[in-house]
Amino acid sequence: LIEIAFDDGTIEAGEKTLQVSEVELELKEGEAAALYDLGLAMLDVAPLQLATQSKSARGYGLAFARLPQAVKARPVEIGAQDNADAAIAAILANTYRQLLGNLAAVATRSGPEGVHQMRVSLRRLRSALSVLKREVASPAFEPVGREAKRLGHVLGPARNWDVFITQTVPDIETDGLDDAGLSALRKAAEPFQTKSYADIAKRLENPQTSRFLLSFGALIERRGWRSGLPSEAMAVLAEPADDFAARVLARTHRQALKRGRGFGSLRPEGRHELRLALKKLRYTAEFFLPLHDGPAARRYLARLSRLQEALGLANDAATTQHLLAELRDGKAPGPELHFAAGAAHGWQSRQAVEAGRQLKKRWRRFEAASPFWA
Repeated sequence: LIEIAFDDGTIEAGEKTLQVSEVELELKEGEAAALYDLGLAMLDVAPLQLATQSKSARGYGLAFARLPQAVKARPVEIGAQDNADAAIAAILANTYRQLLGNLAAVATRSGPEGVHQMRVSLRRLRSALSVLKREVASPAFEPVGREAKRLGHVLGPARNWDVFITQTVPDIETDGLDDAGLSALRKAAEPFQTKSYADIAKRLENPQTSRFLLSFGALIERRGWRSGLPSEAMAVLAEPADDFAARVLARTHRQALKRGRGFGSLRPEGRHELRLALKKLRYTAEFFLPLHDGPAARRYLARLSRLQEALGLANDAATTQHLLAELRDGKAPGPELHFAAGAAHGWQSRQAVEAGRQLKKRWRRFEAASPFWA
């Protein structure tokens, strides 16, 4: 039983107004999956866009100039009493809550953190699907992963320009290069940032995005990964979450060590692949952390985090070089812009060299880390 309210009107707060035109669905009785099914059926009728903010939240936001806040990932609600099927449901539901939780912040462009956290949620989701499908090769995972990749691809440029404008340029200025005319970089980057946010808005307005979000919710509610699985895969779903987690973590850990083999002689492409493998490993470890939380797990994650940070500096430098190239290729770049771009390039090259001095040590420490799930 679902209550449907057709709301059409205006939220008013003094001189400020906000138009409302929506169909609100509320489950009164039965399974929540029916909500998602109805939402998907409505998308076949009209190009609707999913929204998560209540009218009261929008009203208070309008009255007190409060923008929606970004939402960080919370610990996965998983326990030793759960089986693998329940663990999969908990992990996917956790990524889904973070994804939906940042929808309003991104839609209203409340700040860089909303885009960042939505992007994190999509990376966590894709990492989860990647490691889970090795154990449960469900065809239901494929369309979710494909749409998550598409949405993440649209968010990427906005995140890169946000970091460049709000972090990279200020860090260079703080480091004593405030006389390098870096304001020219910031000014030149702003139109690119604006366009990237316009691309996000267009993507969120596309019914395909709402269809992805509703389909993902329906998958979790119905545990759709069970459909069409052979008997051996169903047996995996029934095993204890502890055993399932240990096997998944061990395999993901081995893959990261394999990517880092011969670390000292790895080419930039190899280090990039290693960085991605470590990112997947970290997300996987965090998914199952409630099963093994303790000093050993915290030490492991700390070593992994420090290694990721050092490898990330090289990736940040490569991203910045790409952005600087876009700025140089922009509309009539003057000598001031070229000078500032050169200063930024030199600063990040120095940062990458300094990080490189720590890399081997951090890799050896991670390589020697004891698996906390053993």
